Amino acid sequence: VNAEPLPPKQFKGIAREVIPYAVRSAVAEERQEASASRIERQSPGMRLFVDPDGMDDAAVAQARSLLEDALQVLRARGGG
Repeated sequence: VNAEPLPPKQFKGIAREVIPYAVRSAVAEERQEASASRIERQSPGMRLFVDPDGMDDAAVAQARSLLEDALQVLRARGGG
C-alpha cells in the first residue's frame, strides 16, 4: 500500500510513541514508486512480480530457473 505517516501518538500500555499511517492507495493503483527494475504484470492466466533489487543471489537464481521453465511450457504450447 501507499501510506503516509501521521503524527506520533501515545497509547496506554505502550512505553514509546506509535506512528500511525494513513493508507492512500493500494499497490496496484500506485506504480510511480516502484524501482526501475521491478516488473509487475497481471492478465488472465498470468501473474508476474519480479523485484531484483529485493532479491539475494539465491533468489535471483531461483527466479531465473522458474522463468526458464515457464518459457519452455509456453514454447511447447506454440507461444514462440
